[in-house]
Amino acid sequence: MSEFKVAVPIPNHSDWPALGASGRQKTAVERARIGLTWLCVTGLTVSCLVTGSHWQAAGFTSGTMFVVGICLALIACAGRIWCSLFIDGFKTQQLISWGPYSICRNPLYLFSAIGAIGVALGSCTFALPVVAMIFFAIYYPLVIRAEEARLTLIHGEQFREYCQRVPAFFPAFRLPETPETYEVRTRVFVKSLLEATWFVWATILVHLLYELHQRTSLLPEWFRIY
Repeated sequence: MSEFKVAVPIPNHSDWPALGASGRQKTAVERARIGLTWLCVTGLTVSCLVTGSHWQAAGFTSGTMFVVGICLALIACAGRIWCSLFIDGFKTQQLISWGPYSICRNPLYLFSAIGAIGVALGSCTFALPVVAMIFFAIYYPLVIRAEEARLTLIHGEQFREYCQRVPAFFPAFRLPETPETYEVRTRVFVKSLLEATWFVWATILVHLLYELHQRTSLLPEWFRIY
């Protein structure tokens, strides 16, 4: 692979005091990511338990939303497995720029966003996917900014050059760069492989709650949404 030599001014990260001299300490924004994600998952589950959909079961609109949701969940599952092949076991120890990381700097977050929208579509509503998109649009840019500030301190010029040629979130329209051989940490990868499937199971679970609302009276229905 050819090298890219681009002079980039060092970004000012004075607003990230928690990074420390080495840049290896996570910021408060990064530490809160998993907790906030699970809070949103809990909120989505509670919403599905007490909220019905305006769209009737077995209808064209509800059926289309479920199919699209499952497809997005499968894309997210496959995408996160693809990312895990390259990143698991390495993280910040070395700069990964192969595979999905050669067309997007944050492919794990990209596929997580796709998966979250897929799970929300399992509810057969438009409102919940919109809420999921708003959450990602507001919070995850802050996480990406914090992580990339830390990676700049760790990897320096190498990471700045990487930022110049690879977009942050939306992938570049080109074939990913892949080496002939690559070391994979199998133990970590297997764990990620199992975790990646949760998007599919969550979409099915959310849709099951939708079906229970539509076909039975087992769940309370405080209101209906589109």
